[in-house]
Amino acid sequence: MTAGATVIDRKDAFHVAQFGNDTVDIFPRKAEGNQAPGRSFMPGMTNDLPGIAVDSRLNDFVLSVRPSTAGVMVVPANSSGPIPNPARITDPNITRYQSIAIDGDDNLLIAGYDIQGTAIIDTFGTSRSVCSAQTSVVGLEHCL
Repeated sequence: MTAGATVIDRKDAFHVAQFGNDTVDIFPRKAEGNQAPGRSFMPGMTNDLPGIAVDSRLNDFVLSVRPSTAGVMVVPANSSGPIPNPARITDPNITRYQSIAIDGDDNLLIAGYDIQGTAIIDTFGTSRSVCSAQTSVVGLEHCL
C-alpha cells in the first residue's frame, strides 16, 4: 500500500488515495501511530489514484490514470465501502491527466495534457453543483 496523494478537508480529516490498491482511506484529525482509518471507500475499476481533492461539502474528487481516459471520479461525502459506478468528470481533450485541486471558490481544477503535449487546466463549476461541470460528467443520476 502506497499513498498516491493526500489532502486535508475542512474538518481536518486526512484523505489518502492509495496507489496500487484502489482505496481511499479517511483518517480522523487526531489520528496518530498505526491507527486504522475512520472509513474507507473503493471507487473500483482502477488501481492508480495519483490525485485527490475534497470540496467544502466534503465530496471526494479522485483522479484516476488507469485507463488514461478515466478522469476524475466523484464520490459523495461520507461514502464508504465499494463505489461500483462513481460519477466521472472528464475532458475529451485531455489524453493524460496530471493533477486536480479545489480552488478558493470551491471549483474543481483538472490539469493534464492533450495529444500534442499541450498543457490544459480546466475549471469546473462544481461550487454550484457537480452537474454544472463545464465538460463531460458521466454517471450522475442526481446532482451532489
